[in-house]
Amino acid sequence: MRFKQTILLIVILIISTNISQAESFGINLYGLSFHSGVEGYNYDRLNEVNKGIGVRADFGKKDGDAIFMEAGKYNDSFENEAKYVSVGYQYRIWKQLRFGINAAFYNTKSTNNGETFFAPIPIMSYRVWRVTVNTVYLPKYQRINPFTIVGAYLTFTIIQGK
Repeated sequence: MRFKQTILLIVILIISTNISQAESFGINLYGLSFHSGVEGYNYDRLNEVNKGIGVRADFGKKDGDAIFMEAGKYNDSFENEAKYVSVGYQYRIWKQLRFGINAAFYNTKSTNNGETFFAPIPIMSYRVWRVTVNTVYLPKYQRINPFTIVGAYLTFTIIQGK
């Protein structure tokens, strides 16, 4: 199945999910990125303001562990359009601080020769009222990712469950 069809399918599944079963449904606004380990590359200027939009549905209590689904697109570090769909799990560490893993399928011209690839991405989130700050860690990995990236984006909860 092509990546665009997969994203469309995931978005339809997220939207068609009975919202009463989801703890929350939100809009992701991407984001910022910081790159390390770029020495030796001819990358004079990396895009560290990664504009984009996505959707997120959380299943679980807002003050507990959560399973979530996300889909989105943004401008990556080389200003190419990046798209992803994912399912993740986050464990509540303290109050509204959660840490977990985001199992995602990504596609961008910038990495892996433009081929869709799977990546387990660590994610840490802190929620205040209806705004969640998400931080992800993308390690350097062979041909897929040439350097380490720490990214951040916001989730604005637009529908809150019971």
